[in-house]
Amino acid sequence: MTQEEFGKLFGVKGNTISRWEDGRLSDEETLKKIADYGRVTVEWILTGKEEHRLREPAPEPYRIKPTTLNLDALSHVILLVRDWLRRQREKLSAPAEAHLIASCYEYWATKNFYPDDQDIADLRRSLP
Repeated sequence: MTQEEFGKLFGVKGNTISRWEDGRLSDEETLKKIADYGRVTVEWILTGKEEHRLREPAPEPYRIKPTTLNLDALSHVILLVRDWLRRQREKLSAPAEAHLIASCYEYWATKNFYPDDQDIADLRRSLP
């Protein structure tokens, strides 16, 4: 994993990761997130002296997600969602529409088939 990829997990840039590697560490909250992600303790990160204890897997928000988009699939999902919204006569704000498109794309990426109308409706209901 590159510094840039690691940084994206915690909302920081690659040069911040470089500073961490030089010993200039971040705030306590970020250290806890890194420890959770690595399934270690903060003490182990800071000192390396405590035994490396495996814990439960990292919480879902910190798992790596694919960074490469399939543009053909994304284009198809955009058309599916916009067609569904048109037929439902529903107008969403741009961020809400983008969120629905992202959810439908993730559906495609995990199941390897496109969501149907019912799937899109279910995903729409699950959005804030």
